[in-house]
Amino acid sequence: MPSPLTFADTGAWYAFVDKSDAHHVAASQFIQNLTSPLVTSTYILDETVTLIKLHVGHSAAVRFGESLRQQQIARLVKITEQDEDSHGGQA
Repeated sequence: MPSPLTFADTGAWYAFVDKSDAHHVAASQFIQNLTSPLVTSTYILDETVTLIKLHVGHSAAVRFGESLRQQQIARLVKITEQDEDSHGGQA
């Protein structure tokens, strides 16, 4: 049986990065103590990098984006046009 995966959405990533976020400590502890791999999508990457750039700064957005693109902190799943078509436009 394959190991379970934990999907990380924009809110979790943002709280993980922004030390002033009310959920930063909880998000950091959760991510650091995971026993199953994290997974996220290219859509979430784009959305999160934009949010981080607007509220935390350019360099923080670049660091986060690179760590995800290199799959250092999570497995990055690329959403394709075929994926969109097979889910009625909802990835």
